[in-house]
Amino acid sequence: MIPPLCQWILANEQQCAQFALRGRRFCHAHDKLARIEQTNRETSALVGQINASDLRTLLLRLLDTLEAVIEHRVSPNRAHLIFQVSFQRCEDLLDEVPAAATPRPLATPRLEDLNATDRMIQDLTRMLSIESGVNNPKTHSTPLA
Repeated sequence: MIPPLCQWILANEQQCAQFALRGRRFCHAHDKLARIEQTNRETSALVGQINASDLRTLLLRLLDTLEAVIEHRVSPNRAHLIFQVSFQRCEDLLDEVPAAATPRPLATPRLEDLNATDRMIQDLTRMLSIESGVNNPKTHSTPLA
């Protein structure tokens, strides 16, 4: 029985004359090219999905990718691509957030509050020093001259 020919169509629109690999549609050279093209199509689709994701979906995808890396279900290169595109998408989403939705800075404390806090700290320091015997005339000895 004669093995089937490679099904790759060349640039001159003729079929490749090499024999196909056993159980495959293409010869060795074209099988490798077909796999590269398939990977490129999958990668383009993945990047498109990530760029169309909202923040929640993006975070879930990142968690799934982390899990896949830990379980060795995804190559490091593919995981790197997913992380890189996802982080860029996160930055884009954060840039789209209107200024009104960003948290306001904390209010500047009033002078009266600062003075009250300062007095409270001084009182606590004084109480602690009295309890520990510092500046207590009963326990504090004067240095000898």
